[in-house]
Amino acid sequence: MLSGAELDSGGIISGTISELFLLLFGKIGATIALICAVLLLAMVAFNATIAGLIEAFGNRERRQYIPEPYYEPGDKQEAENQ
Repeated sequence: MLSGAELDSGGIISGTISELFLLLFGKIGATIALICAVLLLAMVAFNATIAGLIEAFGNRERRQYIPEPYYEPGDKQEAENQ
């Protein structure tokens, strides 16, 4: 048997937090709140700011569009012969 299924081991802190969030926010709200918390912790871990992310997004290198000729399936042989 799995010890977690019998409630014999671990998870008391995460279980308490999840039950508290479900009670306060409901299933959808708890999901949104926990995703926001994970993103905030990731930003803290990488020493990033929202302003820095916006600036990096604005200063990114733009890709140049280079159009390529389009040939119909039967026209490819003719285009190669020219």
